[in-house]
Amino acid sequence: MCIQCIIYFLLRQSKIVNMNMNLRVINYISRYAPSYIRLSEYLVKKNCQNFASLIEDSGYSESLMCDMWIRSFLAMWKGKKEILFKLSKKAFPKDMILEKIELSIDDIYNWDNYSAHITHQIQSLRARWKSNRVIFNLLTQKYPYFKEQFSSLCTDISDQINLEKEVQKYRNRYNIQDKKQQEKMLASLLRKGFHYSDIKKFLIK
Repeated sequence: MCIQCIIYFLLRQSKIVNMNMNLRVINYISRYAPSYIRLSEYLVKKNCQNFASLIEDSGYSESLMCDMWIRSFLAMWKGKKEILFKLSKKAFPKDMILEKIELSIDDIYNWDNYSAHITHQIQSLRARWKSNRVIFNLLTQKYPYFKEQFSSLCTDISDQINLEKEVQKYRNRYNIQDKKQQEKMLASLLRKGFHYSDIKKFLIK
């Protein structure tokens, strides 16, 4: 094979390889909306030597990727702490994350955006016999800026039904006529967030 043919063949192969890498980059970006670090790591694993120029040529924007994740997390009713944690795990720059969260703070702190989802969460937790206190604590850990709303929602409905179900469950497990077993049952119900005075009323029955 002549030298010109070899050179032509190598150039053609190089173009094919570059074209394939370009397609891989575009596909990876569209599929994962990665941070610059994650995209670079992917290309290094693929043995791409000129990943920086390849990323630049693809039109990649890390700011846009971060925006996309913020919108996605808001659509999934994620709280501020969770959004911060998830974006950090995806290796976006901390300064960028804080800036994007600040720009979205009105949406994050808007109760109307979250009320239907949180009400459904409360109903699900009550269906699992969780006490109002436990529900309140779980939700305020995730959404500390909605404490006032949670306080109202968690006191609108009495713990009576859920406590009654829990007590009935323990009645089948413990002999509440036995003082030691009664104390175990009391301690267990207190850990579940039910009030002492309410529990005692059931134990007296």
